[in-house]
Amino acid sequence: TILQKKEATKLTILDIGTGSGCIAISLAKEIPKAKVLALDVSLEAIKIANANAQFLAADVHFIQNDFLNGLDSLETTFDIIVSNPPYIAEGEKKDMSQNVLDFEPHLALFVSDQDPLIFYTHIANFGQNHLNQRGFIVVEINSNFGLETKEVFENKGYSEVSLIKDFNEKDRFVLAKK
Repeated sequence: TILQKKEATKLTILDIGTGSGCIAISLAKEIPKAKVLALDVSLEAIKIANANAQFLAADVHFIQNDFLNGLDSLETTFDIIVSNPPYIAEGEKKDMSQNVLDFEPHLALFVSDQDPLIFYTHIANFGQNHLNQRGFIVVEINSNFGLETKEVFENKGYSEVSLIKDFNEKDRFVLAKK
């Protein structure tokens, strides 16, 4: 795997929509030689993620950036791109637990019913120019759009696109290799 082949050198990892930073921080702690960059549109989220990284002594570089509007100027390429983007369609809000609705930022949860795969399309496009050869993308997905999300990456030319189920046998992740 890419992790084994590049363990002597620095992997480059990008976390899109980092929120509290838990994914980026975990990767930085698990792969200490990695260069980890994490983005979020929310300045408040970046402040929280940065504080969490400092508290846990994790080497992560956080950037406030609206991924949907103009990240193509980023010149870095990555070995791994991860994301747990907003993926709950607005129409699904009525089926959600009140404790989630009361405490999670809606910006981090919801996408429009008209384009529920918007983040995956942008991630797939971004990866075409910013993912190193033999690199891969892992994204958490809405189980209601598993096959459609997989097709986004297949249609953009990624190889070995896999749909991965969670413990409840629901479609939960897509893994796509370049």
